[in-house]
Amino acid sequence: MKKVLMVIAVAGFMASCNNEADSTTRTKDSLDSVTKATTNAIDSNANQATEKVENLNDSTKNLLDSTNKMKDSATH
Repeated sequence: MKKVLMVIAVAGFMASCNNEADSTTRTKDSLDSVTKATTNAIDSNANQATEKVENLNDSTKNLLDSTNKMKDSATH
């Protein structure tokens, strides 16, 4: 989330420092760049969160399997 805010702040700063006559096109390009960077950052964070949940799920399954094996071996 901090990365997203930093990207937006930097892009906003760069857009505000632009004093050229063709500011509409440049502003649109700048906003498109900010949108793309923000989307990429959100997608990256979502992918990382998904991977963490999947890893946690796999670890939990492995722990349950090993617990069940230990239980079965103790009862036989």
